[in-house]
Amino acid sequence: MAATTSSPALNFTQAEKNSLETALDRALSLGGTRIDGLSIAPIDSLDGIYKALKLSTTAGITFSDGSTQTTAAMGGGGVTTVGAFSGSSIANGASIASTTITFGPADGTNPGMVTTGSQTIAGAKTFSSVITSSVAASVNALQMNEGAILALNTGGTSFIRGDATSHGIVAYSNAADGSSAVGYQFNTSNTLANSSAKLMSVANGSTEVASFGLTGLNLSHTAPTITTANSTSVGLQINVAAASGQNAFLINQTTTRSAASVFKIQSAGNGVPLNLTDNGVLTISASVVANAAVLGGAALATSGNNTLDISGNKSDGSSAIAVQIRSNNSYTNATAKILSIQNLGTEKIAVNLNGKFVYPSSGSADVRGTATLSSGTVTVSTTAVKTGDHIFLSHAGTGTAANFGILYSSSIVDATSFVITSTNNSDNDTVNWWIVA
Repeated sequence: MAATTSSPALNFTQAEKNSLETALDRALSLGGTRIDGLSIAPIDSLDGIYKALKLSTTAGITFSDGSTQTTAAMGGGGVTTVGAFSGSSIANGASIASTTITFGPADGTNPGMVTTGSQTIAGAKTFSSVITSSVAASVNALQMNEGAILALNTGGTSFIRGDATSHGIVAYSNAADGSSAVGYQFNTSNTLANSSAKLMSVANGSTEVASFGLTGLNLSHTAPTITTANSTSVGLQINVAAASGQNAFLINQTTTRSAASVFKIQSAGNGVPLNLTDNGVLTISASVVANAAVLGGAALATSGNNTLDISGNKSDGSSAIAVQIRSNNSYTNATAKILSIQNLGTEKIAVNLNGKFVYPSSGSADVRGTATLSSGTVTVSTTAVKTGDHIFLSHAGTGTAANFGILYSSSIVDATSFVITSTNNSDNDTVNWWIVA
């Protein structure tokens, strides 16, 4: 360093001297990292400023306390050593101490390098080549937090493939159990409205065997089969929450066929207990002691303006029974009925537990009842009577037997009334009557 002459003292205030010393102190920092052990002595003169710092391309950094100068070699131009990798992240990704630079791992806050350990890295990343995972079986190759979305954007059809093993791709859901739990959810980014669109397609090789259309499940295999394995008493249970006016269960045969079944239930070892053909014939095959069809309080009815025909196909014989109606329980209550025939909810005839016919005895359309003669005659009002009906009459035996005459009916007014007359005008007995068409 060339000799210099002493400079006059500076007329700086102490605050100004402090500011100048701070500025020079900052000038001696490299990239924001302070050089250890380097400091600025008090500045009292221009000569002190000149001696405080001198840069030499060969001699390095020269600094002074104002009287004594010390030179630190530049070490060949800065950092010369890469230090051991830091175990924790560094604010700027790396730090420099003297001639050594130390790198840190990237994390969710700071930039840095990729390590061989576990890391949480922030920011979106784009990979232009294949990402390959070689983790062992039963280990999560890709794990995402709850609510995250795996989006596959390839500009066309997206793929998720597994290795060519017996399982292909195995997916596990870790959703906790609960009333709103969903193990897997498949959704589309766009709303599909085209009637031919499919939400999902399942193929064997390149042959589609099933798909989920916009309205439900489509089985496109030549002989689709749904197999269940259930340890409970129900092998397959279908729960339908159809709205009012909607079909709870609909089977629609879309092609015209003949001599074929639209719906068939097969039982191993028992043939076909239930078969529904194209022309609407339902065949239920069961033993005479078995319940071929069980309706839990439901009504067996036809749709539209059609007749419900119950017919048997039993061959003629001494024990042949075409149609059998029976109760599975033994009735003992005196008012119990085995059969009730009704017209829109109004009972017209019934069979009680003893096999007797029971006719309604009240109302305007009675077909049987009682009437009391007065001077050997009585008019019975009922809308059930019609010209040509057979009216059966008998004495109830409540009057004087000696006055009983021969009973006969006459003067039928359709849907209004008929007259009962006794051949004895003194007959005032109660008469039983019964109308048969």
